Amino acid sequence: MSVVTVNGFAEPPFERVRAAYQDNFARYDEVGSALCVKVGGQTVVDLFAGQYARTDSRIWTKKTLVNVWSTTKGIVAICYAMLVSRGLMSYDDPVSAYWPEFAANGKGAVTIAELLSHRAALAALEEGASIHDLYAPQAAATLASANPLWPPGLISGYHILTFGALVTELFRRIEGRSLKAFVRDEWFIARNWDFHIGLPADREDDCAETVVSDTLDLSVRDNPSELQRRVFTSPLLEPLDANTQEWKRADLPSANGFANAKAIAEIYASAIDATEPLLSAQALSAATAVQYEGRDLILTNQSRWGCGFVLNVDGLFGPNERAFGHTGLGGSFGFADPELGLSMSYTPNCMGYRLRGDPRGRVLIDEVFACLQNL
Repeated sequence: MSVVTVNGFAEPPFERVRAAYQDNFARYDEVGSALCVKVGGQTVVDLFAGQYARTDSRIWTKKTLVNVWSTTKGIVAICYAMLVSRGLMSYDDPVSAYWPEFAANGKGAVTIAELLSHRAALAALEEGASIHDLYAPQAAATLASANPLWPPGLISGYHILTFGALVTELFRRIEGRSLKAFVRDEWFIARNWDFHIGLPADREDDCAETVVSDTLDLSVRDNPSELQRRVFTSPLLEPLDANTQEWKRADLPSANGFANAKAIAEIYASAIDATEPLLSAQALSAATAVQYEGRDLILTNQSRWGCGFVLNVDGLFGPNERAFGHTGLGGSFGFADPELGLSMSYTPNCMGYRLRGDPRGRVLIDEVFACLQNL
């Protein structure tokens, strides 16, 4: 798509961001997307453009939702920080204090912080399990009773999909509601933040189709170790699963969040706003404290984890070390920079490029920070 009409607005100091966003449709394999930036609680960029799919000429609107993959995990981290803020749990609590069955096979000492930072060593279901097994209600029980895939607690191994079954079951045992229900009640209904775990049945017409670009780099699956092979295939993630009804109806907060960029930016903005009741300063500090820094066993990249958040590494979220958020397979992201009072999100429907540092998002982040320097 070489020519596209960009809707929405960018405040005058951020016109360069608008130009870069429009240029992405000419330079890269972009189909449709949204971009939102908030500074000091004020929206300075809110853009959307493109089509629902390559073969669907409907134009992206303010209401368009798209599957945001692991960007969902950052939203999960905020939900857990809310429980800390409300005094319902501590990150140092053992998971088994709320979920006794989880203690099976030597996992009794695994803490909530370790689970959220991918150190519980439960990154796969049983050998040969399918995505349908992960959707099943018993998936959490299967994981709770499983043998860990490596000694839990010390080393991070990214829980690509199983993270969702684990965190929603634990959340339910602590708070009483699944993450899907909590997000619906406290965010969409109470705050009008258009973020959902799974796609609500009445929003089908607002949902953009997930599209896969030839540029999507899944080479990490090539020549895997035995551990990686197990994780990548039990279950196997197929990008176009996001378009199926089973995926859309599941409670899988590792990967099936449906949202737009505005909602994600609003959530992160509230998380770092001291005048908002969402999180206490103590809960935010605990959630963003470094839990693990080093090589990830599964993705083999350098990781830096808070309690569910990707902490800024290699300038992923700009120049400030305290920035935190999460990226998603195919290009989406959401993050906050508390030093600048900044939150930002980008939500494309065309999955492409690298697992981390997609060039479409990279140029947008660079332009936002360049504009901030000129204020």
